[in-house]
Amino acid sequence: MCHDFYLPQSGWITLLSIAHRYEFSDVYDRAIYELYDRPASERQSSDSGSGLGHAMLISVGEKYDVPLQHVLPSIVSLVMRAESLMEAEVVHLSTPTICRLGRAREEYVRATVRRSMNFEARASLVKELARVIWRGAQR
Repeated sequence: MCHDFYLPQSGWITLLSIAHRYEFSDVYDRAIYELYDRPASERQSSDSGSGLGHAMLISVGEKYDVPLQHVLPSIVSLVMRAESLMEAEVVHLSTPTICRLGRAREEYVRATVRRSMNFEARASLVKELARVIWRGAQR
């Protein structure tokens, strides 16, 4: 994979859209890598302050059939954080996704409220909850 090609994140979303529509699998995989999997330390410095929010990444993933494994870190971040979803985030999400996030958050809080768990254990719990909830929604 040629990693010296640069696009801003909005450009990668556009490319993901085109690749999804016309089934360009190599371009599709590269756009997913750039948006979801590329380590932050390797991203262009001009993207660092303008990164996409987790809600937007979830929305893009849903719209363009990005496999759940790539979207999971964004789901985990929204479910585990102390603040609820903000209006600016909700506008990017579909109603079913908002319901799934709410359910995951409620189950996460219920499972951890009286238990002492480290961050990794909590994140693992959220990943499993998300897999179950999102898999159940695809039936």
